[in-house]
This record gives sequence, structure tokens and C-alpha cells, in this order.
Amino acid sequence: MSIKQHHGVTWYGAILNNSGEVYENIRTDNSELIQGYASTQVGLPKGTYYIQIIDEYNSEDIPYEIKAGFSESNYYEKEYNDNLTTANTMTLNQPYKGSLNDSSDKDIFKLSVPKDGDLTLSIMQQAGASWNGHIQNSAGTVYKDIYTNGDELVSGYATTHISLKKGTYYFVLSDYYSSEDKPYEFNISMKTPSLSTKQVKVSNNKGKDDIVTVTGISVGEIVKIYNASSKGSLLATKQATSSSVSLSIKQLGLKASKLYVTVTSSGLKESSRAAISFQGEQSNSLKASLVKVSNNKGKNDIVTVTGISKGDTVKIYNSSTKGSLLATKQTTSSSVSLSIKQLGLKASKIFVTVTSSGMTESARVAISFQGEKSNPLKASQVKVSNNKGKNDIVTITGISKGDTVKIFNSSTKGSLLATKQATSSSASLSIKQLGLKAGKIYVSITRSGMTESSRITASYSSEKK
Repeated sequence: MSIKQHHGVTWYGAILNNSGEVYENIRTDNSELIQGYASTQVGLPKGTYYIQIIDEYNSEDIPYEIKAGFSESNYYEKEYNDNLTTANTMTLNQPYKGSLNDSSDKDIFKLSVPKDGDLTLSIMQQAGASWNGHIQNSAGTVYKDIYTNGDELVSGYATTHISLKKGTYYFVLSDYYSSEDKPYEFNISMKTPSLSTKQVKVSNNKGKDDIVTVTGISVGEIVKIYNASSKGSLLATKQATSSSVSLSIKQLGLKASKLYVTVTSSGLKESSRAAISFQGEQSNSLKASLVKVSNNKGKNDIVTVTGISKGDTVKIYNSSTKGSLLATKQTTSSSVSLSIKQLGLKASKIFVTVTSSGMTESARVAISFQGEKSNPLKASQVKVSNNKGKNDIVTITGISKGDTVKIFNSSTKGSLLATKQATSSSASLSIKQLGLKAGKIYVSITRSGMTESSRITASYSSEKK
């Protein structure tokens, strides 16, 4: 309601119901240089009301001019609301407007805090006026109060923060000085409490969509996932239909990083973003062709891995799952060699992984390796019979079942004269003709699971005449 002001004249205006109850009143200013309108505002329920204009000073026979404006809103103070019983029920996170009728008036609003959390109370400041606001419970216990600044150049909002448990509370606004009939505006806002890192699980999958699962929430809450702690891009959003929700994202990234998750409860603001770390995808497995094993005799065994990148970590295990870690090393170039005291005398397998920078460990790849070189035979273990008129016989003793004996005509290369796998602790090999004259043969042994030994020299005599 507005009344045009006039020098030397004062009118009193009021808004009433049909019972004569005054909801709001106003007086014009009669100063010499006065111009414009005296205005006030009041929140009212739907209904019929009356405007009353009364002479307060020297206004008889002077024409008056009034305006009545209406803006539909649920966020105005509605008289009468000056005690807890008649308090206006308010909604969090909405700006409310109103005015105090006089210096003894107070406006009371009832608010419901849906869950434990932090609230922000803000009151717009105005030069030459100051309001006092506080939040209390039904027993009158005050949790927080605030005073606005009425300095000449003041602007913006007086703001304070308060932590409250879930429950019902009251906001009481009153005059501190010179605020009667002046419009006020306040807001009580509450963010949804942030998610804890324990509530969020990230599966950074290889070859399929990544999944973010959020637990411990309520039906109807909205979860959002961002790629930055502020601003950035929205990666996914979903409204919960139960106490948990799973969101699918095409690709979070190959390497370990962070995503940022919020939750928004009905009637509350979006929570702060919770930073959630996630692992990189699983590293690609090594190709068997990139791994070379040297199972050395009498010194450390060496495993060499090539075709990798600086910063990759190679691990060697003795089993396809679990088992023992035999060696590990981080690369400083495109290849790495790992030393192992003893892989084993016999042929077997090792299992090798690579962990690329920012990613998780690859699957284990099985790498077969040969056994160590067999110990050579002793000359005393070899007996040669250079027979006349029948096959010559070479007999090897002191060996094991499964050992393979080979006889050559040269210390290197040459021809293989005979070979045989032992079925007992000795083996006899038949050769059609070693030669009429005395000579030498060269004998090796390959023990089960091992590689061929060095050749030893075995002399034989000439055939008998």
C-alpha cells in the first residue's frame, strides 16, 4: 500500500479485515521538501480486506492518492504471527519479505530442519534501521541471534551460521532500532549434508561403462557427479528410488584420478561436492614375447621385460594367483631386468604383471622357462665296448630314470650317433660302428626338467684283431 505524500499534511493509512483488525499501517511525511509515496507491505492470506485513510494532521479538504499492489507469493510474512502458536510456517531456502508494524511488533516463523546439518541465516541490511533475529526452540532456548547494520553506506546481508539437529525451530524477527514499517527480507538456507567417502564406490572398468554406486541415501534424493571440485562438467545424475543408486559413466579415464559427488534432498540445496578418489583401469597384460627368462647355473637368474614404459612397475610371482612375490622393479626406460636368486633347477613357469603409471596391476601372464643346464657326466660313468663284428655298445651308469643320453662324434656340432632315455639307473646305447681304430666319443645328459649338459669326452680302444 502506498499513499502520496504532501507538504504540511499527514495521513494515516491502515489495512484491516472486516472485524476491524489492523494488519499494517503507515503515516505520510509532511516535511517541506517531501515528495513521492509513503509505502509499506504486508503478507496476507487469500480474502477480502479494507484500506482506511484517516486525517492525522491538517489533511482535511486535501485530496489524497493511494495505490494498492498485489504480488502472489507464499514467501511473505502473514499477520498475525507474533507468537509461537500463530507463527507462519516457512520453507527453507526461500527469501521471505514482510515488515514490523511498530517497535514492539515481532514476526515469528516456524521452520522444520529435515536432518542434522548447517543452516545459514541472512537478513538484508538497510541504512538507518536495524533488525534483530534469532533462532530458538519451542521452550525459548536461543541457539543463535543476529543484528543487522544500520550504517549510512551499508549494503548486502548480515549473515550467520548455525548447526542444528533435525527438528522444529522458530525464527523470531524484531526491531532493534528504527525498523518499524520498513520492509525486511531474510532467508534461512540449508545445504544437504555432504556425502562421506565411505558412501561412494567407484568401479573404473576396462572395456565397459564405469559405475559409481552411492549408498546410505534416501528415496527421492538426487545424486550428481562432476569432473571438478567447482564448475566443470556434469558427468551423470540420477534420482534415488531406494537407499542406494548406481550411475553409469561411459569413461572416467584410464588412470587414477578424482570425481566429485553431490546429493540434494527435497527442499534443501545441493550439498558441497565430496572428492572421491578412484583407481585407474587395469593395465594391459604383457605379451609372452616381451619376457625372457635366463635360468642360470651357479648365479642369479635374470628375467628381462621389454616393450614397456618408463615408470611402469613389473612384478614376478611363483603362482598364477596369490603365491609369493619373487621380484619387483620400477622401470627407468623401455626395458627392465630383474634378478632372482633361484628360480629352480628344473623347467617351470613364472607369472609376470605390469602396473602402468596411474593404473592398476595387470593380470598375470604365465611365462615358461627352461631348467638349468644338467651337470655333465663323469668319465667313470661311461664305458665303451668297441666290438668286432657286431654293434658297439656305450653303457652309462649312475643316472636316473627319465634322463636322456646323447652320443656325438664331435665336441661341438658334429653328428648324433645315438640317443636314449633311461628307464632305470643305467642305459646302454648301441652304435653300428664307432670305428676300427681307437678314438673318442662325446656324451651329454639331459636330466628331467633341465637342459642338456656339456659334452664329456670318452675314449675307446680299437677293435680286437
